[in-house]
Amino acid sequence: MTRFQTSALLVATIAGLTLSSPGRAEVTADEIGKRLSNLIERQSFKLTWDSIDGSAGDFVMRGVRSAATQGGAATVLGDLPLHNVTEIDGGDYRIGEVEFPVLMINREGVNITMSDVVLEGVLLTGANSTDPMAGIMFSERGRMGEVTATKRADVAFRLTNLNYAAQRSNGGWDNTYSASAERFSSDLSMAKDPQVLTALTALQLLQINGRMEMRGSMSLKSGRSRIDQFDITFDNQGKIGMTADIGGYTREFYDALSQIQQSTLNATPEQAQAQGLAMFGLMQQLTLSGASLRYDDASFAMRALEMAAATQNARAADLPGTAQMLLPMMLGQYLPADMVQQVTTEVVKFLGDPRNIEIRLSPAQPVPMMSLAGAAADPKAVAATLGLTVKANQ
Repeated sequence: MTRFQTSALLVATIAGLTLSSPGRAEVTADEIGKRLSNLIERQSFKLTWDSIDGSAGDFVMRGVRSAATQGGAATVLGDLPLHNVTEIDGGDYRIGEVEFPVLMINREGVNITMSDVVLEGVLLTGANSTDPMAGIMFSERGRMGEVTATKRADVAFRLTNLNYAAQRSNGGWDNTYSASAERFSSDLSMAKDPQVLTALTALQLLQINGRMEMRGSMSLKSGRSRIDQFDITFDNQGKIGMTADIGGYTREFYDALSQIQQSTLNATPEQAQAQGLAMFGLMQQLTLSGASLRYDDASFAMRALEMAAATQNARAADLPGTAQMLLPMMLGQYLPADMVQQVTTEVVKFLGDPRNIEIRLSPAQPVPMMSLAGAAADPKAVAATLGLTVKANQ
């Protein structure tokens, strides 16, 4: 994971911080601080602040800072207002709304700014909570007005109106969620390599604009986690869509994961190695029941094919015939014979008429995720086990 991704994850994690829980008594600032601190440490982060004050359900955490417990520079969050904090069933807390100040992070010369960040319906459970989500960050809704990444005062990336919503059911064991980003844009004209700029210009990728949508579900009882839709649509280019169906994310899995993460803090090299093996064993509990990756074209594919063909002094119209000849030899090293023909047929179909193409994994039985690591050693067996298929123009 890059530092940029880690920073974004850190802020998203801290956004999820605000979850709560005590008995049928007045909600106190000290109890809020204790629960937040315990919750964040379960995620391998440390949250510190100068003070918490307030009453009657409205509090302010002042001078908030966060950092990974393994070390690293702290991220300054500033003052966090917590509105409408109430006690709910079982002594847990619900924070009606958390307002984040403008968040600014600098990583490797890139300045990341996040503004208008608000979480609603944040759960903060107590030490004796019976809630299935106890110790796991959860909020009913969230929004972020804008995220920008700038370098040397140039805006390289901007995302606006990111919204998230989740709904719990089955006594809190299950939840469904949806998320969307109204717009995103990226300016690639800052590239300095003339050849890269020429290629981006030909592909019409100097300025990228689009939107994102996502929805899925998760059950802590069955352990099934589904991404039913994750679409990234690029204006005048095309759409990339992904789905996944993974098993093993049970309450027991999360508890074991948290224990391993906490035990690695300040561990000796020998202890860290032992915990690494424990983590490997835990990951073996995760299984893959299905996944897909689909591309729907909106003019980008033909530009890309023309460029690819030009490098071979050919035309895009020549590519299907070339692929028909070369693909069986190339794919034969990685796929069983029956799959080679199926994949070749569909790829050739797409190259001749690029409308859409989808790669799908449909194993007959759930496959341990860690078994995918054997793909390099025996790719044909793994491909067969995963039920790999390719479909074009469906």
